[in-house]
Amino acid sequence: MAQSDQENFHDTEPSFTKIASLAGHTDTVKVLKFSSDGRLLASAGQDSSVKIWDARHYKLHKNLIGHEQEIWDLAWSNDDTLLASSSSDRTVRLWDVLVGKCLRILKHKWSVFCCNFNPSLSLIVSGSDKAIIHVWDVKTGNFIKFLKTRSQCRVSALCFNEDGTAIICGTISGTWSLWDTGSDLCLATYVSDGSTISAINLLPTGNRILVTHGCRFIEFWNLSEKIEEMHCFKTLFLSNEQYISMSESPTNNDLWIVTIRRQQDELNIWSLEKKEIIKRFKCDIGQISCGTCHRTTRIIAAAASKDQTITMWKNEIN
Repeated sequence: MAQSDQENFHDTEPSFTKIASLAGHTDTVKVLKFSSDGRLLASAGQDSSVKIWDARHYKLHKNLIGHEQEIWDLAWSNDDTLLASSSSDRTVRLWDVLVGKCLRILKHKWSVFCCNFNPSLSLIVSGSDKAIIHVWDVKTGNFIKFLKTRSQCRVSALCFNEDGTAIICGTISGTWSLWDTGSDLCLATYVSDGSTISAINLLPTGNRILVTHGCRFIEFWNLSEKIEEMHCFKTLFLSNEQYISMSESPTNNDLWIVTIRRQQDELNIWSLEKKEIIKRFKCDIGQISCGTCHRTTRIIAAAASKDQTITMWKNEIN
């Protein structure tokens, strides 16, 4: 590596400092999600509660009670006014974040493992067992339709494309597919090596997504209007790591991918541009149950399996 390249590497290397610890959950935390503006952090898991934290003053904002069983997923609306939570109690609840009130209860026949809002906030999709995607009206809470995937397995990840015209769905069998939101047609189906599709996220720039295949690899895809022109433009091969989130680099010329080393308390920061780990750091909180990272503030939050405490770190190079 040339000297100039070395200097550039060190200029952009992440440097995280602990800023807060949040305590309140009584059982394993399974999901953490920042609001889009980074002001709030939502957490949920096996104690059936949804907690919303003030991420700037490091205190509890709202404690949302209503679910009767463990919570698998959380989703923020784009304007940060609504939060959706999906649970083994066969419901998705829509919460008013400001007042801490449940606005709608969307009832399912099976446990619900994932959920997401469309960009215009008119629809919410939810995924359950039996390979079914449910589509709901956000304003009324009315069920609109369901989409049956070719897989017979649990729906494990859901995402909309940039303009909301397509739903992207992943399953635990390793298949993922695109659906036309208006016509209900399955536009394409992709089959991997059988690893669970554990996450599908829209990238911050352009109509592109990442698709996480368990703890094995992450694919990055361009979503073209023409299905035949869609392609995977980059792949990160993991080493028994769990993807948790992504963040823009301080110079905005790279995307950081944050992963957890399984059964350890170590976080890895990957550079998408370099396709390599640029930072490893010990969290000193014991085994991590879940984590997240805000895209622009570059604050990481992770929950400890042992005592359910949520710890936050901030990147000092901004």
